[in-house]
Amino acid sequence: MIIENLIEKRMKHVKVGFDQLILFTSSVEELLPRGVWSNYTVERKVRIYYVGMIDGLHKYQLGCIETDYKLERKADSTASLVKKLLSVFRLLVLGADGNGRLQKIYNFPYLQQEWIEIKATQLIEYDDTDIEKWNLILKMDLLLQNPDAVLNYLKMPNMFGLFFNGYWRDVFPKEIITTEQMYGEEMGNKQFQELLRYSVQETAIQQLIKISIEENSVSEKNYSGSCTFLDGALDFIQKKIEKDLIIFNYSAKWVGLKTLFQL
Repeated sequence: MIIENLIEKRMKHVKVGFDQLILFTSSVEELLPRGVWSNYTVERKVRIYYVGMIDGLHKYQLGCIETDYKLERKADSTASLVKKLLSVFRLLVLGADGNGRLQKIYNFPYLQQEWIEIKATQLIEYDDTDIEKWNLILKMDLLLQNPDAVLNYLKMPNMFGLFFNGYWRDVFPKEIITTEQMYGEEMGNKQFQELLRYSVQETAIQQLIKISIEENSVSEKNYSGSCTFLDGALDFIQKKIEKDLIIFNYSAKWVGLKTLFQL
């Protein structure tokens, strides 16, 4: 039996020890003067392990397995360096609240120690004669001094904000709800308010949640997205923002072995 658009029903959560592989993708497409599109895409495969509820927070361990940069009709001399700098976040232990918003970095001292080693290596290779790369190193160095700044950085959609998205609810809302999403430099460090609409399908053993995402304003942007949870686990989420001949795409999807929703 399938139940659609069910309300006053609790949302499932994954069990302790649940492990999944998530592919995070972010891209920027830009229409060039000659009428073709450039594309700068970053893909990261991340293994996410659910430890359980600890002191009121859902605790997760994240391990970045692979990072790949793809450039089409786009040059970026800093891509290789950015990949090295972001390797400081290859192992994370994070805490999220009941709605899935990041609240805590458990292993911040470890990140700082990792950064000391990474920075030392990069300072051998680069100096202030290469201003662009030097500034990237200094910027990351400044970021790693402040745990709150790092936490906010990890909340961005191009980091882990798609997984820790704040969409989880113990009880499904009867009406449209609003939430907020902060974007990074690519979007001018702006915060957008999103409208979420929930739809639920259930069988005796499975639960599928579909969420539509819109921006809560009338603007020049075309802002849209969707998200699905399968038995409390993030299955897929995507967001697309179009503005001034530039398209920003963000997505995260569960890859590898998984049980499909059976009608």
